[in-house]
Amino acid sequence: MRKIGATLVLACAALLGLSTACIEVHVRPVQPAETRIRSRALFVDEQGRAHDIAVGQKSTAMDADGYQKYLRAMMDSIRIGGRTDLLIRIHGGRTDVDGALDASLWQYDSIMHDTVTAYYPLFVNWESRDLKSYGEHLVYVRQGQRYKRFITGPLLAPVYLVADLGSGIARFPIAAGYQVKQFWWPATDAHVREKEKTLKVLQQTLSSKSALDRRRGGVITIDTGSYFKPLGERVVDDVKSVVFLPFKTGATYFIESAGPEDFANMRRRTATMFRNPSEFKVEARKPAYTPPSGAMSFFLDALDSLVRSDTANGKRYEITLIAHSMGAIVASEMVRTHPNLPFRNIVFMAAASTVRELEVGVLPYLSEHQETQFYDLTLHRLAEVKQQEILDLVPRGSLLSWLDGYLTNPETDMDRVIGRYDNAVLATHIFPDTVRGQIHIKAFGYRDPRFNYGPDLKPARHGEFLDRGVPFWRCEFWVGPKTPCTNGRASRSIPAGR
Repeated sequence: MRKIGATLVLACAALLGLSTACIEVHVRPVQPAETRIRSRALFVDEQGRAHDIAVGQKSTAMDADGYQKYLRAMMDSIRIGGRTDLLIRIHGGRTDVDGALDASLWQYDSIMHDTVTAYYPLFVNWESRDLKSYGEHLVYVRQGQRYKRFITGPLLAPVYLVADLGSGIARFPIAAGYQVKQFWWPATDAHVREKEKTLKVLQQTLSSKSALDRRRGGVITIDTGSYFKPLGERVVDDVKSVVFLPFKTGATYFIESAGPEDFANMRRRTATMFRNPSEFKVEARKPAYTPPSGAMSFFLDALDSLVRSDTANGKRYEITLIAHSMGAIVASEMVRTHPNLPFRNIVFMAAASTVRELEVGVLPYLSEHQETQFYDLTLHRLAEVKQQEILDLVPRGSLLSWLDGYLTNPETDMDRVIGRYDNAVLATHIFPDTVRGQIHIKAFGYRDPRFNYGPDLKPARHGEFLDRGVPFWRCEFWVGPKTPCTNGRASRSIPAGR
């Protein structure tokens, strides 16, 4: 027992020390050739501040004047760039700013050299790596507020760590029970056939009802790929489930201990991008209204000014907004807070935003902009729950299945993530008739060459939507193989289940 206790103490100390050391956010030094991304990208830290990248040295957070200068240069580059179809890409959680920089560079080159589209790409990068997010929770964040005083911040870190570990013990049966229910029992062929039959009936009902009243908005388009996995591989998966059960059990405990607070702090960072925490300090408070001071708010205000100014001079911009995973939370807030921006396409890929956030942020915009199209891209429902990580040593399932299962506590069905196919289809009743022709739901297949891309047939996993070889910026990626694209958007009022 003493050895076990000593081991736990050392593990806790190591986790606390590692988390504390990795809190501060800086983008790595860039090479001269990489500075081409500077006028195309934002880099936002854990406090909602924008960073400026530099050759030979780490990035630094900009003050208000420096950031306004940075944004003016960015808007000037858009104006003289010659392309009026803007594309804004927002990555998801569990990504550090260095990885986001590398991805922005190759995505920029791919989009600019694409012969099918003519986008001017912009990249929103934010710090969301697990260790840094959880470390900030341990050391600084207390009930939504960020403290730097030693007595209220770092001094209490061990207390919060012990509380998280204790919570993991208390909630372990819930997480384990969910895995049995969601990852093993529904995987039987009979249950899958029954579930998919129910969804198909629902799709046909949606199609027939909407088709009777096309004049009021059209039909929700629903496309689903197929799941191809040989019997031999499925048998191997079942064997691994039993053999690796001890490892999965240990991993479940640590995920249940750290995961909920880790995700909660990542979600907090999606909010500080709009309202900087410094606004709420006593010395900063003002009696009059103060506009949001987060990096994203300043960026969107600058973009709105550019669009209004150039529109008055006869230049028309259109924006395609593409968000992956937790980036969809940011995108929903962008659309909600800046409804005058000309969003042409809103594309959510494996979105970690909730059904409620879609209803509050996106649906009102669609109602006011009848030409805007919304695309909800998901994994195949079986790929969602059977995804394997780290040699199958951790619980199966994508991040979204973990969120719905045990990393969050949805109050209602409206608080479950919209990026899972089952949730998306079962929530279609919230879409008003007037916008149904603007909504497209697509579930990629698993190893389905009709739906998936490249030699590896991606995306088949949650993190593959933004991988190399995946043309996430093309309309053909957003719709099924039988849905035509015209001028960069899907045709409207195509019946489901065609």
